[in-house]
Amino acid sequence: MCLDSIKKILGHCALPALLVALVFVISIPVWRIPLSGDDLCHESKLRTSGSVGQAVMTLFDWSKYGQMHERKAVGLCPWWTHEGRQESFWRPLSAASHWLDHYLWPSNRVLFRIHSAAWFALFLVLSWGLYRQLEERRWVSGLAGLLLTLKPEDWESLKWIAARNSLIAACFVALTIWLYHRHVRGASWKWGVAAWVAFAAGLLAGEGAVTAATYLFSYSLFLDDRPWKARMASLAPFALIALSWRGIYHAMGFGVSGSGIYIDPGGEPVRYALNLLEWSPILALDQFTGSVAAKYAMLSPWFQPWVWGLTVAGLIALATAFLPLLRRERTARFWALGLILALFPACARTLPGDRTLLFAAIGSAPLLATFLAGLVDGSAWLPKGRIPRRLVQGIGILFVIFHLLKPVASDVMRMIAMFWHHSEKVEPIPSALRAAASQQLIIVNPPNTQILSYLSLSFIHNGIELPAGLRVLSSGLGDITLFRTGTNTLVETSTHGPLIPARPRRGDMPPGTPFYHDLYKESLNSSCFRPEEIGFSPGDNVVVPCMTVVVDRVNSRGFPTQATFTFARSLDDAGYHWVYWDSAQGLYSLFTPPRVGEQIRIAGPLIRK
Repeated sequence: MCLDSIKKILGHCALPALLVALVFVISIPVWRIPLSGDDLCHESKLRTSGSVGQAVMTLFDWSKYGQMHERKAVGLCPWWTHEGRQESFWRPLSAASHWLDHYLWPSNRVLFRIHSAAWFALFLVLSWGLYRQLEERRWVSGLAGLLLTLKPEDWESLKWIAARNSLIAACFVALTIWLYHRHVRGASWKWGVAAWVAFAAGLLAGEGAVTAATYLFSYSLFLDDRPWKARMASLAPFALIALSWRGIYHAMGFGVSGSGIYIDPGGEPVRYALNLLEWSPILALDQFTGSVAAKYAMLSPWFQPWVWGLTVAGLIALATAFLPLLRRERTARFWALGLILALFPACARTLPGDRTLLFAAIGSAPLLATFLAGLVDGSAWLPKGRIPRRLVQGIGILFVIFHLLKPVASDVMRMIAMFWHHSEKVEPIPSALRAAASQQLIIVNPPNTQILSYLSLSFIHNGIELPAGLRVLSSGLGDITLFRTGTNTLVETSTHGPLIPARPRRGDMPPGTPFYHDLYKESLNSSCFRPEEIGFSPGDNVVVPCMTVVVDRVNSRGFPTQATFTFARSLDDAGYHWVYWDSAQGLYSLFTPPRVGEQIRIAGPLIRK
């Protein structure tokens, strides 16, 4: 009786309204989160952009080719940043939505976040409509919609206002598949044209919309009953649109190159293939168990290969459990291949973000719902043997825990935390980082360089005066020694690993480091300033205002392990405000340079948790 009631609720035509209400409820905790990261960049750009035309061209333009020398000079990027680095994205539809926010309610950040939640709600309604078209059992399509609503990737997409591009693009991906399905099923040719328009609009919202093509390809293989010639003819316009978009994208100067975090699959095929090989199994398992990707990135390099192997073994076990379902139901095969191919674009980032997994979730939610429905209804695809059947049922119970019970518990805990703890309106800035307007802020060893690239924007947002400049000396995981060889000269040496952020390797780890730490992930994030394939050579020098850096020694990867820093004035000059990361206390503290001829050893940031 209980199951019948649940099925009735999930199959009710009013379910989308319930999902929309749920979206706004679970988004309430993010309304009070202070701005940080890319949101601060958007705030600064929208404040200075005079028109929507300027906003759509610059809002997601993080760094253009040829700007690195200037950005290093003002302290927005550290000295080791690659001169050819470019991370520039063209997302005009998403940018226009942000400009509209700033135009209508420039000082109300809550409405900014409600706007993002509205896009997510629309995404759920469109996805539910798509599932309803492809699934005869209404309650199963409702279950798929509920699973999609509770996906952990949703929280990350709602947490950052700047992540709205993923939500808008996901809306158009679901809409494209739905329109294409209507066209293939014999509806008017206008449905096909509408699918082209939706696909093009999705690409103008965000690069993730290219995943619509992966689902359409899977659709043609498993759900399209027309002759192959007709199938290919229907797909050809989408290929033409994607190629045209990419051509215009690059012709306008947008794209990525020389980045340590983003990969251009066309320009760096080997690097992309290696990243795909490593991350695709992790991301695939993440769709069924949740949070695997985030935890994998925080593992020590000694343990990652073992976890990768266990992940592949887990995928084989899941494939075995799903195989009877995939053999019998072609819709399940469509969703399975679609979600796997949708992971490929996510691997164009050395550390795939949760927001990029939203597109794979379009396929994983209905696949999981179909699997669970088979267990509830006792479908014919279930194994006949007692032990195999019990194993499949056990997997189903785990799915219920991972995708229904755990997300609900997490949302409840966020709500409790929101009402129990008062959220700050602004992100607090450590007092040690506050230098006078006449001083250069010198940070010896920050554990996370990427966050520091937003420091000046945080100062402005918090109403704190900007220092005269910002200089970062190093950001490695090992201990460092600082030897003062002259009045204005400091030699910095790393005892383990490079001085600059890089993907942690086994040889970089100091003795006794923990097997699990968030700084492993942060180090990979902070490697965004320079690709690992482009190293330094001994004798290389970098000149920025008030400081010259000479690379003395490098490791086998070409990353500096010792460097000499020569400043324009004495290290003791009052114009310098020295700060270091105190690992023992877990905070920034004031730093006093050693005397000439003396040295200081500073412990690395890795503290056992």
